[in-house]
Amino acid sequence: MSALQNHDVDVRSLQSSDDAAAYARFLELSPAATVYHSVPYRDLMLQSTGGRPRYGLAWRGREVIGALPLMFIDGPLGSVANSLPFFGSHGDLLTGDVGAAAALQRWFHDQIRQDNVAAATIISNPFDDAPQARWEDSTLVDERIGQWTPLADESGEPVDLHGAIDGSARRNLAKAQAERVTVEVDNTALEFLAACHRLNMAEIGGRAKPEAFFTALPSVMNAGRDYRIYLARRDGSPIAALLVFLFKNFAEYIMPVTAPGNREYQPTAALILRAMQDAQSEGRRIWNWGGTWTSQTGVYRFKRKWGATEKRYAYYSYVRNRRVLSQTAEALTAGYPYFFVVPFSGLTEVREGV
Repeated sequence: MSALQNHDVDVRSLQSSDDAAAYARFLELSPAATVYHSVPYRDLMLQSTGGRPRYGLAWRGREVIGALPLMFIDGPLGSVANSLPFFGSHGDLLTGDVGAAAALQRWFHDQIRQDNVAAATIISNPFDDAPQARWEDSTLVDERIGQWTPLADESGEPVDLHGAIDGSARRNLAKAQAERVTVEVDNTALEFLAACHRLNMAEIGGRAKPEAFFTALPSVMNAGRDYRIYLARRDGSPIAALLVFLFKNFAEYIMPVTAPGNREYQPTAALILRAMQDAQSEGRRIWNWGGTWTSQTGVYRFKRKWGATEKRYAYYSYVRNRRVLSQTAEALTAGYPYFFVVPFSGLTEVREGV
């Protein structure tokens, strides 16, 4: 890839192991960096989606001072780029340097002029309190609600988790305790997690994560360091599980599952509290529930009852092939699985009521 220069800032794509090490050091120093920006998560997306990574790094000398992770996938209308794809992963540009931000934005527009790109989307980062990049020149904008529960206050002191959650969550915890639900960490319970996930998604007509996700997870991420599987048992039998990703100050609520016929015992409540307590005891400060669509009122309320705070963030989509807008939602989903193409509200068929 050709490098773009902005005075003392040099932008080029991450290619070597030395690049990856410098990028990892940058992420460690960046307070807004999440697990989604990391190289292990990149590798998980690669194996789960079949995408092509192109991570732009802004260098000043030998130091990375900014980054913009991109992932591409080919499809019937050309390629689609996301920062980042796969079930609402945050991406966006990370930097505190104005010059690096400008150079990386130019690099982004250079990339989407290449490779027959039909559409590209930047998913903004709700944990970046002072973003240097602006994406107001995008074609379409979609909105989400980021929700997270603080595990520590502004001074770094642990919060009272029981006091932060509302009465219905406490009743669910009491029910789990009364039903003798126990929780343990069992990172070998991947097969149980995958099987229950497929059943749960089939029950609600949702899209399950591909088998490749579960196959790749233990090979690209480190159990105990990068992720944990919490397993709930009742009378010795596994009835539910929760996958959590771990990165710096963050614990990420990734995948809760419950075996059929066991929801009445409220095992998910017991799993969440144990995982929150573990994250808090390790000094992590944020339990991230992830994004919520504005229409998902039930999901929104569920997270709120666990003491979640919130912040709006956006999906900024750049349409380069106008044929994208004349497609159906089903065609775009089938043609670009696990990637965001454009907000379905922006499709011609939706606007015209077809």
